[in-house]
Amino acid sequence: MSKRSNFLSDLIGAPWWLGVTLAFFVWLFFAHLIDFVHIPGADVNPFLRMFDGALHQPGLRDVSWLFVAVCLVGSLGSLVRLLLRGRLFDAQTDRGSIQKLDWRQFERLVAEAYARQGFRVGENGQGGADGGVDLYLHRDGQKTIVQCKHWRSTRVGSPVVREMYGLMQHEGASAVKIVTSGHFTEDARLFARDKPIDLVDGQRLHKLIGELQRGRQDEPSTEALATQSPACPQCGGSMVERTNRRTHERFLGCHNYPRCRGTLQVQ
Repeated sequence: MSKRSNFLSDLIGAPWWLGVTLAFFVWLFFAHLIDFVHIPGADVNPFLRMFDGALHQPGLRDVSWLFVAVCLVGSLGSLVRLLLRGRLFDAQTDRGSIQKLDWRQFERLVAEAYARQGFRVGENGQGGADGGVDLYLHRDGQKTIVQCKHWRSTRVGSPVVREMYGLMQHEGASAVKIVTSGHFTEDARLFARDKPIDLVDGQRLHKLIGELQRGRQDEPSTEALATQSPACPQCGGSMVERTNRRTHERFLGCHNYPRCRGTLQVQ
């Protein structure tokens, strides 16, 4: 079931500075620049003259102040959203507390986890409890899509992983992460092997949250450091750990495979 979107909700889901920036430029235009702006040709074309007159109506300025107010409210809502998301993250004490979250809270928890690892996180806002891309992660010029599966009893199987792999290619992303509060089937793990697919189960998520909670006051978490893979020696893209099917040795392969076949040894 998808969630309806509107301008205000989009602003709340966006970075807080976006609403402030929009409000500033709208205020600047209508407060200081509008008197110097005229539609070209309005002096000879009656149709353009009508639009130019409408642009300078006092009522339009009143509407612009309403737009400015909505933008500022959206920015405030965005700041509150980030604050509540951080508090939700810090309130988790064990896997039991994670299991008690609803699916919306679980998505926010995962978003905060990746935000604290240095990713720029975009919340889709159009998804729901039934699947699809929930988060977009951006870092080092790479885009990663994320799906959150808050399944308490059912294991996440290979059909979900295959679907997200197809979405990764459709979205032009370099990798996909599937995060669940439960577990993955063996078929799901086999399909993800040697692909830029990161499967994060409940145990790994709980460990990551604990490390990030401690690392915020101490030092970066080991999980966070692990995600900061070295650059590909051929194209500069990020690397993902893979396994040689013949020798079963681990190595780092480029996310852009097969376009790029850069590799590195695992240290």
